[in-house]
Amino acid sequence: MKPMPLTPRQLKVYEIINNAYKKNKISPTIEEIKTATGYKSKGSVWSMLRVLKFKGYLDIVDYKARAYTPLIEL
Repeated sequence: MKPMPLTPRQLKVYEIINNAYKKNKISPTIEEIKTATGYKSKGSVWSMLRVLKFKGYLDIVDYKARAYTPLIEL
């Protein structure tokens, strides 16, 4: 099944995660994503991560730090 399309903001967050994961084999921290996107709170980042999981782009394990992995190659 094809994943749902992403909004431009969702795509930006996913690209940050995907690029960091490809480069380091580990996902960026919530703080790193917050800084890169300009979000004001960590809660906003977590909301975005939950949306990306719902749309089929991320796998989140136990909602722990760096416990999410990209599922779709861009």
